[in-house]
Amino acid sequence: MVRSNLNGGTEESGAGLDAALEEASRLADEGEPESALQLLLQLEADHPADPTLLCMIGVVAKHLGAMGMATDYFRRCLDEEPTDPEILVRAGSGLAGSGDPAAE
Repeated sequence: MVRSNLNGGTEESGAGLDAALEEASRLADEGEPESALQLLLQLEADHPADPTLLCMIGVVAKHLGAMGMATDYFRRCLDEEPTDPEILVRAGSGLAGSGDPAAE
């Protein structure tokens, strides 16, 4: 898979990121959200503006009860990709449950 980057180009490393995101999803689904979050945060160093990664960090952080962290990541992913329907649904849902009046 080839992902767009912020400079308008593409990066082939998207396939590696996609595999790692799938691994994090599997960990979370199998009851290991802490391990999933650790993996996602490690990925952030190389992919700090990837909206899917940022959104997944928000979802896992919310699941772990870290609402402040989740809110920050949901906002960041929306800043990066404000028009993607899947991102809008997931991040919007996460922000709506945050109790933050600015999220409404």
